[in-house]
Amino acid sequence: MFTYGYIREATMAHLDIDETEAQAMGLLSRFHIYANEAMQAICASKPMYQYLDITVVEKFAPLIVVDGANFLPATKEQIEWDVDEKGPAPFKFATREQTEDYYHKKNIYEMFEKVVMTDTFIAFADKQCYKLTWRKPTVEEQLEAEAFGYKITQGVIREGAVVDLDFSYLSKNTLKFYKPGRYLIPAKFMWHRFDSGVADEEELDMPSDILLTIPLYIAAICLQIDNTQKAQLMRQEFEIALSRCTATDFLTLNEIKADW
Repeated sequence: MFTYGYIREATMAHLDIDETEAQAMGLLSRFHIYANEAMQAICASKPMYQYLDITVVEKFAPLIVVDGANFLPATKEQIEWDVDEKGPAPFKFATREQTEDYYHKKNIYEMFEKVVMTDTFIAFADKQCYKLTWRKPTVEEQLEAEAFGYKITQGVIREGAVVDLDFSYLSKNTLKFYKPGRYLIPAKFMWHRFDSGVADEEELDMPSDILLTIPLYIAAICLQIDNTQKAQLMRQEFEIALSRCTATDFLTLNEIKADW
């Protein structure tokens, strides 16, 4: 897998300078900024398509604080603890803020909560949204299972999620859900976000053809400082390389339902 170190070395190769010169010109500390600009240019036409996998519940299950920092779901006995009969509880419930943080990190939200997207989010995709719910066995299936002595396992039903009935788009980057279930919402994301102080050893999980265009963009920006003509040629090389990139989209198109 390619690393950030490759992007740095490839950029200096396109600039035809060594690391000492790049450091003296103050370029190395700006590479991550230019790399993010390259991501914006790339993802305008070749973003990463991905489903947002969000589980919605009616209400969060209570949590118990363990060792001051960890959390466990509360048992029925703990939830129904009677202080008058049993005295002070030998455990502590998590606060509302702690509970929300615990479940949000697992992509679990309560109904009617506002779900804000991450910083690599670009836009929601105009593709089919899905809702997964548990299917309960019918009475006939239960009777048949009892008669033949086998156990029924619950199945999962995947159906199209209906906008403004199951969930709504509140803004460019916010969702609200009205019914419990597991939802798959298609969206477009950046392939990666580069942070200040990124190590050369950091592996970058993105298609190789897209990654190989980033050094060209960074070099084009750096060359604008003192060689505008060469910068323009490098920018043209970036555009050509970007046109050769592929970004496969396997998301299902929206289903059109008949109205008669």
